[in-house]
Amino acid sequence: DEITSGLDSENALAITKLLKSLCSSKKVAAMMVIHQPNAKLFQEFDRLILLREGTPIFSDKTSELPNLYQNIFQKPMPEWYDLPSDLMAQISDLRDNAMDPDIHNSNELVPTSPVLSSNHPDPPSAIWKFKVVFQRNLTSHYVRDLTNLTSRLGLYGATALIDGLLFWQVADIDSDGSDDGVNSTGVAISTVVGALTFLILVSYLLPFAMIPIFVHDKKFFLAESALGMYSPWLYCMCQILLETWVIVLVATIETCVVVPMCGLWNPSMDNWETFFTILGILIASGLAGSVLVLFNAIYLPSQDLAFLSGSGLITIGLAVSGGFVLFPSMKSFISWVQWLSPCKYTLQALATTIFKGTPYEDYVNTTYAFDNPETISGNLGALLMFFLGFSGSAMVALARQRETR
Repeated sequence: DEITSGLDSENALAITKLLKSLCSSKKVAAMMVIHQPNAKLFQEFDRLILLREGTPIFSDKTSELPNLYQNIFQKPMPEWYDLPSDLMAQISDLRDNAMDPDIHNSNELVPTSPVLSSNHPDPPSAIWKFKVVFQRNLTSHYVRDLTNLTSRLGLYGATALIDGLLFWQVADIDSDGSDDGVNSTGVAISTVVGALTFLILVSYLLPFAMIPIFVHDKKFFLAESALGMYSPWLYCMCQILLETWVIVLVATIETCVVVPMCGLWNPSMDNWETFFTILGILIASGLAGSVLVLFNAIYLPSQDLAFLSGSGLITIGLAVSGGFVLFPSMKSFISWVQWLSPCKYTLQALATTIFKGTPYEDYVNTTYAFDNPETISGNLGALLMFFLGFSGSAMVALARQRETR
């Protein structure tokens, strides 16, 4: 806003050229407000929005200025060195009736190429808005911020590797009921559950790395929402879709590392079926964890509170997931909390995938009570309900917030 105010002509031109150079190198656009540009500075502009008493007179590429002179000023355009001062003079002398009434009385920017038109363009569709917001967020947070993206992928891969090394081939239990002749079946199965619990920690805690981005984008959205540019549901859908493809990538990395290293193959299923079932469960869990983070970032006023609230909820959810304290051992006054934990359904789905159809299925269901719901699809359905619930709540919370300055 008036970036050249108070500068001499030489420095004003230098600043403008520097700004344009940055825009070219970073592939971004900059809007510059200026009142009295000199001729050399004016030549740096690619597009021009010309206002008279708050009313748009022209909005197009500077190469289309001859059309403005021909159709509105009704005179030839002067040479480039006289153009800025002549534009100011023409705007000052322009009579109200010299313009089309529809244009003069409108606050809309209307097309001026090839000629100034009085027909207002149709308002942009929801699909067009979605595309613009999606592309902008994709470019800002992933294409231009490769450090964040590669760090997330590397961190997921590193934690999956640690999981695999800690629980190396723990699921390779002999069919006679013992794993290597030393540990009992119960100990071996509890070790497998430990490996799955570690995997859940990764799926639900690492999405908290996105809190700074979600909090920053919330402020950006509120500023644009005050102008009525797009709706909360459109913003939330963009964020969810952008996170989805990242979650698919990191879940694939986790599955490729953990499943073979821990030996998480179900002998009653084909290996590819086990692999893709676990992959689907980790994707569903990652999405549930991400929308939980998004909800806290939107609902709470600060980044610190969002982190404290979200991490607290996940910590409690992990505690009642069945991986630390067995469901049959929980007291009745606290056991009901398990139904509110998405971690419970993730662990049950993973355990069902590993032990279903094996000699240990009955033991697992009796000891751990991982049979409510007893099917993989039932647990995935519960995770879907968490995903939809947190997504809808995030949209409602965002719609109720207003920009504060």
